[in-house]
Amino acid sequence: MEELVAKAVADMGRVHILINAQGFNVKAPATEFPLADWDKLFMVNVRGVMLSCKHFAHHMAGQGGGKIINLSSIRGARAALGGNLAYCSSKGAIDMMTKQLAVELASRRCS
Repeated sequence: MEELVAKAVADMGRVHILINAQGFNVKAPATEFPLADWDKLFMVNVRGVMLSCKHFAHHMAGQGGGKIINLSSIRGARAALGGNLAYCSSKGAIDMMTKQLAVELASRRCS
């Protein structure tokens, strides 16, 4: 991620906006959900967003500001039928991560 930030800054001079729009889903019954699939889903959907926010926000704070937009899903707020335990949980995590980032970064003018 650090290399991606460095390349973006080298190519464009500064980064004004970051949009996180990744997502991955595996469906399985809650009582049978494979742990490896749970871990992969959270690596992509939650850790990936956190890492990009961390590194791009650091750059944006240093340049005096920027915007971060994290796209989630209605599944972060409303449950769904059909084996969506991990997906709904991961999107709920993105929703809360976004709120917490707003609180922490607002004073740094990097929201």
